[in-house]
Amino acid sequence: MQKTVAFTLVSSFLFLAACKQKNTTPASNSSDNEAMKMYQKAMEMGDFQTAIYSLNLFLQTDSTDVKWYDTLAVLYINSNNFLPASWCADKVLKNKPKELRMLELKAMAEQQLGRRDKILDVYKSLFEITGNYQYVYQTAAVEFTAGNIDRCKNLIDSMMTSKTINKDSIDIQVSEDESQKVPLKAAIYNLQAFIKARDGKYLEAKKDFENALRIFPDFILAKKNLQDLMKGGRQQ
Repeated sequence: MQKTVAFTLVSSFLFLAACKQKNTTPASNSSDNEAMKMYQKAMEMGDFQTAIYSLNLFLQTDSTDVKWYDTLAVLYINSNNFLPASWCADKVLKNKPKELRMLELKAMAEQQLGRRDKILDVYKSLFEITGNYQYVYQTAAVEFTAGNIDRCKNLIDSMMTSKTINKDSIDIQVSEDESQKVPLKAAIYNLQAFIKARDGKYLEAKKDFENALRIFPDFILAKKNLQDLMKGGRQQ
């Protein structure tokens, strides 16, 4: 009987959990004053929807005040409204193309929107700016999800030859409400094993899962994937 194995492969993206209130400049008229008062009160209450409304009201009279698009992008992300979050992030990035926080926020928004090409563009920019291979890993995960296995394998090979991956780590989502910080090399081994198991190379996959756990024994997803592999082996 052909062996079938189910695995869990989850990548995480930066989640901005809260938005700090910014200092405001003097408003030009009474309607601006009212909009900013509404915004400040809404932020005190944690009412993101009203905060979004009040900032958009303020920007009707002064759309050049770019700093507020930064705030709006975060508020939209926290409200799970990803299309305007991406749009606001673009407004910030037009003037500050190397703003890491906005690039990461845009990547999260694009991932939720399923716009693969835009996600890959953002990760390319993040890697070019930081040299951090976690963004190459995220790119590999996106390519894997899209079914571009050869591209994913090439990215894994490029990461494995880097001398810096031993220093990097990445947040891996292990459930809807929980993430785990994992050494990047362990995450790469887990992804590589996942692909080998998919290709039917079960002994090689087992070795790579074990390599991931040797680096990080508490790696939740690697443990689960190895257990699933072994269960599949018993069912052969």
